[in-house]
Amino acid sequence: MDRHRRDRLHYRPMTRRRRILIVEDNADVADVLRDLIADDGHQVHVAKNGRAAIEHIACVDYDLIFCDLRMPDLDGIALYGELERQRPELLKRLIIVSEFLADDRADDFLARTKLPAIGKPFDPADIRRAVMEY
Repeated sequence: MDRHRRDRLHYRPMTRRRRILIVEDNADVADVLRDLIADDGHQVHVAKNGRAAIEHIACVDYDLIFCDLRMPDLDGIALYGELERQRPELLKRLIIVSEFLADDRADDFLARTKLPAIGKPFDPADIRRAVMEY
């Protein structure tokens, strides 16, 4: 592969550095997301469920929150409800990343909230695009 093509493959557009919270109970998925986003220069924190996310949000003003739907203790839908009550300004910063986008509960929730959603398994380009666009 010639050098110019190789450089284009590794090119990542510059975005402003952001504070991003990943709310994900699967440690392997959380690690992949964290590494992918941090490699682009962003500050990333991970919460293992919605309850832990509420604790993070109380201490840090996040620019973006990637959230799974199904988690123990406080799932993504319940987290949305807590944010609606406590920090409604954060709702427009929430992006769902879940493998359960097609079930009835998730479908109803996404139709009602109009939140952006990325299915699992996700394409790293979709995550990077979401960081740039939202």
